[in-house]
Amino acid sequence: MRVLRALFLFLLFVTFTVGRKNFRDRAATVATSKFKGPSQTALPLDRGRGRPKGSTFKQIFKGVDKSGTYLASRSSCSKQDNKVNEEIWQQSLLDQNVFISPTIDHIEAGFNASFGPFNESETASELKFKLSMHRHIQNRLKDSKVPPSRIICNLEPHTQSELYVSQVVRNPSTMSNSRLDVACISECGRLVFKVEEAKKSEHGITSQDTITNLQQLAGYLFSAIAFSVWGVLKSKKPIVGLLVYPSAIYRLSFWKPEDSTKVPLGLHHKIEFTDDPLMMGWFLEAFVRDCEADYLSLKRMESTLDFEHVDPADWTCINFKFGTPIMRESKAKLSFLFESEGERLLKWIDCISKQDYVNELIQCEEIPKGRKLIVKYFSALSIYQLEESLASVLKLVEAHHCAQKRDALLRKIDAKKEATRQRDAKQEELFRKIAEMTLKLEAFEAQSTQHTAASIVSPEVAELSQESASNVYRPAGIKTETQSESMLLQSANTLPSAASTPPLPAKFGFKIKHPYIAVMTTAAVHPFLIMRDVGTTLNVMIARSDFLAKWKTSTDFRLKFQDDVGLSALNLVEELMLCHNDIRLPNIAVKDDAFCLIDFDNSRSDVPSDARQSRILLRYPGLASPERNMMYTVGQIAMIVFALDTDTQAAELNDVRVHWLISNPSRPTSKQQRILARFDAWVKSKGKLMEIVFFKTALPPALGGNSDDKSFFVRILNSMLT
Repeated sequence: MRVLRALFLFLLFVTFTVGRKNFRDRAATVATSKFKGPSQTALPLDRGRGRPKGSTFKQIFKGVDKSGTYLASRSSCSKQDNKVNEEIWQQSLLDQNVFISPTIDHIEAGFNASFGPFNESETASELKFKLSMHRHIQNRLKDSKVPPSRIICNLEPHTQSELYVSQVVRNPSTMSNSRLDVACISECGRLVFKVEEAKKSEHGITSQDTITNLQQLAGYLFSAIAFSVWGVLKSKKPIVGLLVYPSAIYRLSFWKPEDSTKVPLGLHHKIEFTDDPLMMGWFLEAFVRDCEADYLSLKRMESTLDFEHVDPADWTCINFKFGTPIMRESKAKLSFLFESEGERLLKWIDCISKQDYVNELIQCEEIPKGRKLIVKYFSALSIYQLEESLASVLKLVEAHHCAQKRDALLRKIDAKKEATRQRDAKQEELFRKIAEMTLKLEAFEAQSTQHTAASIVSPEVAELSQESASNVYRPAGIKTETQSESMLLQSANTLPSAASTPPLPAKFGFKIKHPYIAVMTTAAVHPFLIMRDVGTTLNVMIARSDFLAKWKTSTDFRLKFQDDVGLSALNLVEELMLCHNDIRLPNIAVKDDAFCLIDFDNSRSDVPSDARQSRILLRYPGLASPERNMMYTVGQIAMIVFALDTDTQAAELNDVRVHWLISNPSRPTSKQQRILARFDAWVKSKGKLMEIVFFKTALPPALGGNSDDKSFFVRILNSMLT
């Protein structure tokens, strides 16, 4: 009996050793292969299926099971989410080539817990696999100081503890509504420092599924994990996530470059793979140990953390320090502002140019040295708002750039015309002297010798006489040097004067005032907007009594607002067919008694979709697109002027804005009715034109597709501001 038992144990040992070697060989096959895109494959191989034949990474399984039916989608994200994750991946990494390397971890002595094995009930569905992974991690944390409640799991409809990215990164982003599969969170629930994606490995899973899942995992790392670890905790260590299948584990790591001057954009990354059960167990063990260490470290310093003032350069994909970040109440579209100065920006542009990162740089003026500038950066997480927003700003900057080129050409033409005019005037004066000297010469010819006559010729006449006849301008009437006195006098009297020259052509100019100096896009499609510092926004200035006093008493100050903001917004519609769509107190700046409309990111060819059925537009359904855009623009400006005239608070102003500028607003409360009544009274105090805009239902006779339609809206602006 003992012999049989020993023989059985020996056979079991040999079987385990050979199987383990096969697992490692297959892991090395996958690890040493390189793929550059979705057309090539890297398959997490199922146990027991054997090593693939031929070129593994050029075969794509069709996703068909043994019964011939197509498998359901194995990804929890939609096609749109897949595109989001792919774009985030492409914009955030330094090297787009993906290398899957074998793990080089050293398993600590005494560690002997292999991964799994899972029974069929635990892997019957992805939901059950997530639950089993959740319990697996909690069991390994039993002897630690991490409460089991700090390990959350997304079980979809059965979830009792879940975590959305928006609970960590409060800025609206493309990842906001995404839930983390398995994650370790802080005691306060606002930070997450480890994440794991658990996916059920099905028969026929393709490399595209794995790439998609890795990109989804990267989206969580770039958002919630990077914000927590790099942004709030100020840690410099890599951020790590696991993609777990029942038969394989991928470990994805990201870290920032050490030298930001050499690598101003992008992150380093590493992908490791194993399907060895022992190594898979170690991956999970290291994950759990890091969770415990991070949790305890965070618990000691959690009360001192600042969640509100996080430097975007610490946790986003930019590494270069532009300067001081500008904290804003609203951070829509996950864009960030930095204060910088011209010399530093030029150094940064030179740095990324040497690295071939610059894709396009469009300037409407030179970046000034030694002046305070503003840089706006759009995070890779805001890709879905990026394309249209960037297109609007690019259109504005390119139009200004073209206008400047045209102005330069006009100035060049004007300079040539002026030089010609001055040359002709000089020649005219000289020929007057020629005529006078010729008359004197003819008078002296009868009385003196030729030598005497030559001695009184002026040096200027002598010099002109030596010039070639083809190079001398001869006024009409002067045919030869021996004309009669009457003809010379007549010619001299009919020469054109400088005052009679035609006026110089008017400059083209650019009629839209904006803060942009340049727009730069990089090879990874990261856009940067470089702007002048145009002052303090009106949502801050409205609280200053000196500003409000000047606004209410100075007509010139109000007319300056009309020119810089009102006419500029109307010219935006007229010249570029763009409606600003976001004229609010925070988007108007003032400096040295000059106003400037800012934040053209929401400019579109039409009003926002949620404003097309608004009260101010429903009154005039016959308006064409340009007039509708101008009407909406005037309505937005009216809200600003009303707030400055009546000291209206931001919350009350928002009630007025929603009532007039948003489609299908809810019925106003009694409190809202009072502020609306104040607005109605203010409108009536501004005259009939303002009443036409807000209270009349007939189409204004001044409108209707005429070329002077803009003048009607200009008169409305003048009515509300004078």
